Amino acid sequence: MHSPDSLALASSLCLYGYLSERYNTYMEVDVELSKKTTILFSREQHRQLTRLARDRKTSFGDLVRSACELEYGTSSLQRRFKAIEELSRLDLPVSDVATMKRESVPGTDKLLP
Repeated sequence: MHSPDSLALASSLCLYGYLSERYNTYMEVDVELSKKTTILFSREQHRQLTRLARDRKTSFGDLVRSACELEYGTSSLQRRFKAIEELSRLDLPVSDVATMKRESVPGTDKLLP
C-alpha cells in the first residue's frame, strides 16, 4: 500500500506533467522570482483556478501572482507614486471644472446636422 505522502507526490507530479503539457510553464517575467511558498487550496478552488489559468493561457503561478498584485499592490505602490510625481511635473493647461466642461463638450448646436 502507498503512503499518503507518496500518493500526494505522485498526484503533484502528474498535475505538474499535465500543467506543463497544457501551459507554457517557463514564462518570461520582468522580476526575479526568488521566493517559493506552498499554498493549500480546496479541490474546488484549485479546479477553478486551473481552469481560469488555462482560459487565460497563463500559468497557475502567474495567475496567483497577478491576483496578489491586484489585491495587495505588492510592487505597484512605488510605481503609482512615481506616476503621480511625473504627472505633477507636466505643464498642462488647467482651468476650473465648469470651463473645462464647456471646452471639452460641444454645444448642442454643433451636435445636430
